[in-house]
Amino acid sequence: MALLPSDLQTHSNLGNVLQALGRLSEAEASHRRALEIEPDYHFAHSNLGNALREQGRLAEAEASYRRALEIKPDYHFAHSNLGNALREQGRLAEAEASYRRALEIKPDY
Repeated sequence: MALLPSDLQTHSNLGNVLQALGRLSEAEASHRRALEIEPDYHFAHSNLGNALREQGRLAEAEASYRRALEIKPDYHFAHSNLGNALREQGRLAEAEASYRRALEIKPDY
């Protein structure tokens, strides 16, 4: 990104747009760039996990979601997304626990 190469939000938002367009490797690169700028940006870790999950890289996605939760333990989206990754790996009891935690944090989710 030539415009604002060090802007965290630009890279994070670009990653989300690229992911929505199905350009997953580019989305991954944008999320990783956001994390180079701010390694503890929980949104970027969670969004990176989404891009990785869509690529079928479930163990890597799980690690990204867990990192987001290390930074912000009450981030309900990351708990839910972690549940998705665990479910897709056949780890249903762990997935259920993640979904339940998301609902404890945000009951109307």
